[in-house]
Amino acid sequence: MKNLLDSIKKPLRDFVRLLIRMRIHEIENADIPHSVLIFSPHQDDEMLGCGGTIIKLQKCGSKINVVFITDGCRSHKKFISEDEMTVIREEEAISSLNSLKIDNDCIHFMRLRSGKLEENYANGIQIVLEHLNRVKPEEVFIPYIRDNHHEHYLTNRIVISALAQYQNVIVVNEYPVWFWNHWPWVNIPKGRIRQRLKFFLSSLKALFFLSLDFGHYVNVISNKDLKRSALDKYKSQMTRLYPDTNWLTLNDVSNGKFLKCFFRDYEIFRRYKYIPKKTMDLSDV
Repeated sequence: MKNLLDSIKKPLRDFVRLLIRMRIHEIENADIPHSVLIFSPHQDDEMLGCGGTIIKLQKCGSKINVVFITDGCRSHKKFISEDEMTVIREEEAISSLNSLKIDNDCIHFMRLRSGKLEENYANGIQIVLEHLNRVKPEEVFIPYIRDNHHEHYLTNRIVISALAQYQNVIVVNEYPVWFWNHWPWVNIPKGRIRQRLKFFLSSLKALFFLSLDFGHYVNVISNKDLKRSALDKYKSQMTRLYPDTNWLTLNDVSNGKFLKCFFRDYEIFRRYKYIPKKTMDLSDV
């Protein structure tokens, strides 16, 4: 079974990529919004999921504001205290976005405790609503609803709930991050047969939604090097601050295959127009 999956992994990846490119539409320069508000669950998700798009928006003159939902304090709790990790990740976020010419007054930290986001759900909605009223964006960027990470899911729901109170029509772009941590993009992890089967079935489900949900892309081929440089500013996530192999980095996820997913020639989005109603209405742009 393993040999069979390994033999079809690359052809399947190539086939899925071809299908994606055949059905999705490019977001052209003419569609670039004047004002954009990007919501990131943790410090680095914005760069992974839409870093190339941020660069393109900035070059085209968009006013970009980035809001970090959680403090990201738990990423290496075995090595560094949560309070110290919070400071490190905020400094990295500022350094990363500054390298893209995004000023400090456009970088915002909500500092909701990582691991406690569900408990701060209502508070999170109100803070997001304050940012919406302050920036008045034409478009927002949020994590993909099926992003395979609970705090990414909660970030999506918090922003959508805030948009319901905001009462303005707005374009939403959902970007995938941990969604890419599925076969055939990464290896099926070692472990018990039941765990491996569960991962494989979850991956098949992800392939289905990949073909169903994502209808737009931004060409970022000229921005990949700058995106890589900006992502490298997140040293706590890209390198080992302590010389211990238990300090996991993004390069360690599936032996680097996960990270490669973010340096293709395009970034894809689930893009729709949010129209506030008593019942949420999602219509294609």
